[in-house]
Amino acid sequence: MRILSILLFLSSTLLLQAQSKISLVDEFSMEPIKDATIQVKGSSRAAVSNKNGDVFINFSEEDTLQISHLKYRKQNLTNIKPGEVIYLERFSFRISEILLLGNPQIDPAQSLVKTNFREKVVQPKNAGELFSDINGFHLLSEVITLWIQVCVPASMNN
Repeated sequence: MRILSILLFLSSTLLLQAQSKISLVDEFSMEPIKDATIQVKGSSRAAVSNKNGDVFINFSEEDTLQISHLKYRKQNLTNIKPGEVIYLERFSFRISEILLLGNPQIDPAQSLVKTNFREKVVQPKNAGELFSDINGFHLLSEVITLWIQVCVPASMNN
């Protein structure tokens, strides 16, 4: 009789310590949700979902599970059965204003460069000067000028 009571006690203890699996999935993309926290309300039992969206936690169907994640709405669920898949709704909100501060003397990305194009623009004197910045163009323009003089008849040149 004593052995039977010890076996009954051990089996009930092992059953209580068995963890149940719940899967968390994004309701829109159907992808698993990692790093979500599940806590059994009114107790210190809590767990975090893994990369597959699975959570292993000890709970009963009467317990209320609090599910929270930064990207999803918080939920309090009851009557959850082990092995159930829970779909979470994304949490979104509007931001009315964002203020970015920076120091232009320390961070060059925060500085504003103003260019005065009226002072920097130089008008070319002829068409050849338009392309003077291109390497080798001056030599090419002389070859074209020589070709025109040789190939084009004098009557067309006048």
